[in-house]
Amino acid sequence: GAYGWYAHKPRLPRYLLVAALYALGLMAKPQVITLPFVLLLWDYWPLQRMDQLAAGSAAIPGGPLIPAKPFSWLVLEKLPLLALSVASAVVTIRAQYESGAMSGPHWQPFPLRIQNAILAYARYLGNAIWPSHLTLIYPHPGSSIRLWQVLTSLLLLLAITALMIASRHRHRYLLVGWLWFLGTMVPMIGLVQVGRQAMADRYAYLPFVGIFIMVCWGMAQFFEEKRLPAKLLTLASALIVLVLCVTTRHQIGYWADNVILWTHTIQVTPPNYVAEDNLGGALLIRHRLEDAILHFRAAAAIHPVDPISAFNIGYYEHQHGDLAGAIEMYKKAIILTTSQSVKAQSYDNMGRAYRALGEADQARECFEQAQKLQGP
Repeated sequence: GAYGWYAHKPRLPRYLLVAALYALGLMAKPQVITLPFVLLLWDYWPLQRMDQLAAGSAAIPGGPLIPAKPFSWLVLEKLPLLALSVASAVVTIRAQYESGAMSGPHWQPFPLRIQNAILAYARYLGNAIWPSHLTLIYPHPGSSIRLWQVLTSLLLLLAITALMIASRHRHRYLLVGWLWFLGTMVPMIGLVQVGRQAMADRYAYLPFVGIFIMVCWGMAQFFEEKRLPAKLLTLASALIVLVLCVTTRHQIGYWADNVILWTHTIQVTPPNYVAEDNLGGALLIRHRLEDAILHFRAAAAIHPVDPISAFNIGYYEHQHGDLAGAIEMYKKAIILTTSQSVKAQSYDNMGRAYRALGEADQARECFEQAQKLQGP
């Protein structure tokens, strides 16, 4: 709204309002980092500020006149906003790196990240059309990605892009919506990997607005050109919303508790060692150690360098009297993890195991290490 107000009458106070709101958006969620590029899309449609021949014409019939500007001017106009984007990117990447989300055994080589990004675009598009088998975390496939899947997804994306470009003269909203989807997804598509996931449903909220623009304006124009009754469009829209309400209610049911949530995640995204670990942890909270260990062992089998499953297998062996086996697993967890808390807890438990074995010197060393890691 603020940008439309500015576009109708470009003035510094109005621009500063846009910049201030954008800064607030970045502080709320760095995902809006692509806004300067989205504003360029708005300049193309619906504001039509790029149209020199349409200068002085209103983007919305009957609305205020919007002056057209040269493309170079429109780009320069976005540079202060782009500076905010760069600052937010630097802060975000630094925070993620220090938290360990951008390092560790889950980190993938860049060629694999490109392949996963291409595949993820197609999967996001599929979820937009048919929201089924949604879950909390989709594990990164790593080297298990099939080349035919990547090529098929790439051909699909290229074909849709070509169609949108070809239709730009008659249906600008299609090209804008498609580029909105592709562009706003870039920071979250995995080229810069953050975390273990291949994709995440929460990343799709803003990019899907572009898809919704394509659908809503497209259907409205279709009904208008075919001279179909407006009531039919209303009925069809209401039916779609009703179906989505039912699927949403079904999806919410998986969030009843952690055991149900992670059980569902394992069912729809096997093999998933993160989900196995989390389900094991949820069962531990319920004091179901024998059930939990099955999932920790499954996580270890899927991902042998997983420190969480190593720690919990050590805990299981500790509780069942296999102190030597527990110590080996605690050592493995210490080597594999980047988490200070996991290291501290592993040293503490290992100290208890050494003490039970009568090895006082080793026990003291472990307790001292645990104390150092825990801090004052």
